[in-house]
Amino acid sequence: YNNSGLRFIHLPAECYITIYTVSGEIVDYFSHSSLIDGDHFWDLKNAHGRVISPGLYIYVVTEEETGLQFVGKFAVVR
Repeated sequence: YNNSGLRFIHLPAECYITIYTVSGEIVDYFSHSSLIDGDHFWDLKNAHGRVISPGLYIYVVTEEETGLQFVGKFAVVR
């Protein structure tokens, strides 16, 4: 649990990332802003600071300036 995490790579300079459960509940929401580094590390904790459960999750990256979105999925296995 201490070294767990997920790294989002090749992100736009300014964007929002929203993580959902497969049933559509929001797990966490955060913004990324960096002109140098297109990576963002997420510690696999929900908005309340609790470690998320194993399972399938969906993420949406929304580019701030244009509103373009990328949707992806990932699985957490312990």
